[in-house]
Amino acid sequence: MASHTQRATHEQWLLEITGIPTAAGREQRVVQWVQRWVEARKNLTLKHDPVGNLIISVRSTARSERKPLYITAHLDHPAFVVRRLIDANTVELEFRGGVHDPYFKRAAIDIIRKRRIAQSSSSSTRTPSRSSACRPD
Repeated sequence: MASHTQRATHEQWLLEITGIPTAAGREQRVVQWVQRWVEARKNLTLKHDPVGNLIISVRSTARSERKPLYITAHLDHPAFVVRRLIDANTVELEFRGGVHDPYFKRAAIDIIRKRRIAQSSSSSTRTPSRSSACRPD
């Protein structure tokens, strides 16, 4: 069982990696976090397969007879991606991910910028389209 300190460290890693802005096709920041995390551990290696999966292995000098254990996870989560800047206060967004339209009713959208987070909220009950323009507050 993990100690209190280990649990706190694991929680910190979880908060760091889940706090990274990402969307389908835009996982590079999460990949970079994983690369740095593995590089900081001398007993681990990281490989990329031809389709972009990350494979972390424990370094070993002895060949193990054990079958490998694979743990899978997505490097992305549903999100809006900025398609283009229309003007200084308006962006065109495209939704990426598997979320049903009813979940968007009256939902706020956080637009993450360098050094600032702007928030846009829907004032109507209309379901936002999967590609729409909004103005950050």
